[in-house]
Amino acid sequence: MEAIGCLSPLTDGRTVGFTLLFFCAMPLASPGTRASTSYLIICISFYACLSLYSGQHMQTMWMTLVLYSVVGSSSVFYCHLRRTKAQKAFAQLKTNRFASREVFSVLRTLIPPNVLKKLGEFEREQQVREKDLARALDLRAAQFAGNSV
Repeated sequence: MEAIGCLSPLTDGRTVGFTLLFFCAMPLASPGTRASTSYLIICISFYACLSLYSGQHMQTMWMTLVLYSVVGSSSVFYCHLRRTKAQKAFAQLKTNRFASREVFSVLRTLIPPNVLKKLGEFEREQQVREKDLARALDLRAAQFAGNSV
């Protein structure tokens, strides 16, 4: 069997480019570290098996495998960084929500009930005023649109 070299459809520029683009686009799907690592291993081993089966030059195969490994590993690393950053942000959000609930419950015990009642009435009045203002603005906008047509 004769070695194929760069005439192989496995190593032409279009196939290598699409594969590298696919590796680079992997973080957009935001898989976990384990899933992206297993995908990388499967792709590299599949490529190696196909290269050996097709009789590709060993030097070409190894250079392409190294290129795939470097790009794929950096993509896996980026997926890992993205996942850990999202986990930290989620933990921080949960911590802040818990702390705000605790602070609110402590402050609620400190503020007398009649003051809380007044604050609730004030907030309801403010919401009613905002709704009335929004309705008035909607009516003005409708009138303006009706007159300009």
